[in-house]
Amino acid sequence: MDVTMSPSMSILDYQQAHTNSPSATNTHQLVKPIVESSKTTIHAIDHNKNLHAQMKRTAEKAKQALTPEENRKDELQKLKERLNEKIEELVKQIKNLSKFDSEATKQLKESFQSQLIQVQGQLTKVIDEERKLLEKEARKQGL
Repeated sequence: MDVTMSPSMSILDYQQAHTNSPSATNTHQLVKPIVESSKTTIHAIDHNKNLHAQMKRTAEKAKQALTPEENRKDELQKLKERLNEKIEELVKQIKNLSKFDSEATKQLKESFQSQLIQVQGQLTKVIDEERKLLEKEARKQGL
């Protein structure tokens, strides 16, 4: 048995629908365009942006929960990691320049070596400061 509905049947059904109810007679009020009823402009939802903002707020709350000493220790650790990465990058560039033998590469190599010495000096200062913080923490726990 094949049951199909012709378009004329659906129109006829619509015409016979009950239209005396208030919801059917006040359609011009019920069906307002979204733009008219909303006071802000409509934008697509950027879930990545929302997630990023939420992660940023959570990280800020976690930082605020840290004591100043823990916060300083965290900053020193991050700085130490960045300086180590910079040292690795400079060593790699110096090794690559060692393959060439010209005056310009020698000058560039010397420049990189002086930068390397400066970065190593900064790293030494960071390590000393980190050591002092650890000693201070050990003294507090010992008391």
